[in-house]
Amino acid sequence: MTAVLTAPPQTRTAPAATLTAHDRCDRCGAQVRVRVLIRMGQGRHALRLPLDFCNHHYNEHSIALNRIGAEIVAYLPVEGKSEVYL
Repeated sequence: MTAVLTAPPQTRTAPAATLTAHDRCDRCGAQVRVRVLIRMGQGRHALRLPLDFCNHHYNEHSIALNRIGAEIVAYLPVEGKSEVYL
């Protein structure tokens, strides 16, 4: 029997942290401004799932995302504005 080696779940890589004009908000379809990773599960079976938000929806959900420990992995500034509320 041949052994197959795979990376343990905790070392799985996240989607590329580069945001483009083609990336869309998971809530409304507007251009993505913030990508976060949410940890689901515990121990070696934990997964880090990406969520993409437009500026409006990130600001709307930022308190809850911070409360659950979401990790910001990408941010695309809005022209004419200095930042979102991180």
